Amino acid sequence: MTGLLVMFLVSASIKEIRTQQVGKEAVEISIVADAPIDNFDHVLLMRPSLRIVISIPGLSYDLPSDTVNVGKGPVDKVVGFVKSRRPLESRVVIYLRKSVQYRATLSADKSELILFIGEVDTTSISTEGLLYYPRRAPFLYSARYKRDPFSMPSLKSISDTLLEVNGAKLVGVLETPTGRVAVVRAYNGRGFVLHEHDIVKNGIVSEIGKDYVIFTISDYGFTRTVVLRLKEEE
Repeated sequence: MTGLLVMFLVSASIKEIRTQQVGKEAVEISIVADAPIDNFDHVLLMRPSLRIVISIPGLSYDLPSDTVNVGKGPVDKVVGFVKSRRPLESRVVIYLRKSVQYRATLSADKSELILFIGEVDTTSISTEGLLYYPRRAPFLYSARYKRDPFSMPSLKSISDTLLEVNGAKLVGVLETPTGRVAVVRAYNGRGFVLHEHDIVKNGIVSEIGKDYVIFTISDYGFTRTVVLRLKEEE
C-alpha cells in the first residue's frame, strides 16, 4: 500500500508549458501541472544571464523536450528540468532578452502557474492608506492676508508633511511608464509614494533601484547617505 502511495505522489508532474504574446512587449507563460501547485518560489537573476528561475517542489518535469523556444517580446526561451529527486523539485527557467517587470499567479484550481512578463499594469495595485507625495507640492494663495505668492513658504510647516527617513521601511518598488516609484512606510505607519528627486525631511530621494532607495540627508552641517532595501518575507 505504501509503495502505491509513493508512486501516486511521484506521478504528479508538469505536463505542458504554454506561451502567448500579449501586445507587443509582453508574454504570458502558463506552467500546467496534473496536480495542484501548492508552493513555488521565483527570483529574477541578472548573471551570468538574465532569467527568471521558478522552483516548484513536489512535481516532476514530464515534457518531451526540456527547451521551449519562445522568441516573443522579452522572452527568448523556457527551459525545464528536475532539480532533485529527494526531495522532488522541478525548475523552470525563463531566459529574457531584456530586464522587464513580471508577476506570477496561480489559477483558481492551482493547476496552472501563470507568469505575465512585460509591462505590468500598476492600476491594479491598491494604494489604500498611502499618502501619494506629488512631485510638486501645491501652493495655496489667500488674498485676504496680502501675502506675496512668490515668497518662499515656511519650511517648518512643510517639514511636518515630509517623510522622516530614520526608522522608515521600504515596502515596495513599482515600475511605471514615467519611471520607478518607491512605496515607503515611516516609523509611525504613515505611507509615502516617492519619485526620484522628491523632497524628504532634511534631504531628497537621490536614486530608486529595483530593490532599494537611496536618500541624501543633510543635517547638523553634514551630508550623509541613507539606503533602504526590500527585505525578503520570512
